Amino acid sequence: MKEKKRGKKLGEEKRRKERKGERERWKGEKERRAKEESESGKEGRRRRGEKRRRECEEEKKRRGKERGTVRREIKEEGRKERREKERGERESVKGERGERKEESEWERGKKERGRKRERITDVKVTTGSDLSPVCRGDGAGVARGTGPDA
Repeated sequence: MKEKKRGKKLGEEKRRKERKGERERWKGEKERRAKEESESGKEGRRRRGEKRRRECEEEKKRRGKERGTVRREIKEEGRKERREKERGERESVKGERGERKEESEWERGKKERGRKRERITDVKVTTGSDLSPVCRGDGAGVARGTGPDA
């Protein structure tokens, strides 16, 4: 008659089986990955190309979302400046005989800084160089170093 395993022995047995299963799973995964990488000819190239294109599309979408927020911020800044200008004109009309209200050096500097910031962000938006070279679509490969910003 077979003895019953209990306690420590049973736990060890379970762990050993689990580890063995894990090893086999990893082995299968490794083999599958190796096969995928070494697929010869058109099929493998096509599959890798699809993967790269998908990644590029995702990156472009993400960039587009970021780009949209930047544009919105620029518009908002423009509106604020317009409102301030209108308010200043109204106040100047209220003043004696349409005399324009003197704005302090500090306020003028603040507006100017806002305009500078707007210009800088606009430049950032229009360049494609923040996309990875593969995704830009101007034929600039990573290794070749061709393209607009080489």
